Amino acid sequence: MSISNRRAAAETVVIVIFFFSLLCVLSWHGVSRRVFALPSRIVAIQHPQEALAFWEKSKVRGRTLYLFDRLISADPLPEESGEFTTSEFSSLSDINSLCGALANDGLLPGNQDMPYGIEALNSIIRDRHFYDQWRRVKSVVPARNVRNLIRKVSRMRDSYSSLSVREKNKVTKLNRLLIESTYPLQCPQKKSFIPGENNYMTAAVRRGFVRRIYHVISDGAWPEVEKNLEQFPAVLRFDGVYRLRINEGVPVTIMRLRDIEPEHAPVLMQIDRSHWTEEQMRTISSLIASNTLPPDLVTVMAAGPNDLVTLERAL
Repeated sequence: MSISNRRAAAETVVIVIFFFSLLCVLSWHGVSRRVFALPSRIVAIQHPQEALAFWEKSKVRGRTLYLFDRLISADPLPEESGEFTTSEFSSLSDINSLCGALANDGLLPGNQDMPYGIEALNSIIRDRHFYDQWRRVKSVVPARNVRNLIRKVSRMRDSYSSLSVREKNKVTKLNRLLIESTYPLQCPQKKSFIPGENNYMTAAVRRGFVRRIYHVISDGAWPEVEKNLEQFPAVLRFDGVYRLRINEGVPVTIMRLRDIEPEHAPVLMQIDRSHWTEEQMRTISSLIASNTLPPDLVTVMAAGPNDLVTLERAL
């Protein structure tokens, strides 16, 4: 073989290797910028929000989710406190920057007993009358959810220390939202206070973890679900399943176990065990074992002692 022929053959091999590598990358990341996780894992969780945290930690993107649950939304977490923590700020200077901005507007009294810092910020976060001071110096019209909190807090008559935990959380949430809205450059935003962020499905879509949802309903709950879906003209029925779009135009298909068709790429699975019988859990495991549903991340809520073992054997 001549030198030119050998060079041409070598170039052909390089090109073939390049395109094979490219196909492997596309297969793994997907043409729609999907990001998968290795190795495959099954995790027991106590609340759906933990699934959201798990997906975030695993850095998944643009994924198909199989949701084995009764409802597509989960109950929100109990209202959290709006108090600041040092971990929310990049440095001490950022804390002092927010303190300085509040002090310049007369909303944070400075004194030697309480210098600038987290405790100084939280002293006004816990102030039940902070809104009265805030509205004297700020002309910002509060958002609707903030106005609702203002009405609830204004009806409270006890001092902050005498309030229930739930009432205290309303006070601190109100004050935190007021500060976030008027000092956006200095104040870190609490993610769980963003509208919809305490609904883990909405948050998963907004953060780019999920781009398609297959919501699988048990046979026992299907008649009621079907009856409810028939009332909404935006929900389309096709071959026994229902289709609609939710936040950001994400497509949702609502189906039963029998309607599941084979997937050709790894999927996320979130299972609320309380809605499924032992037999149905075995069916779900068989879908995994047969590679009809090939998951890389499975989160299971209310898992029984044998559920995780059964699912792990199916992987």
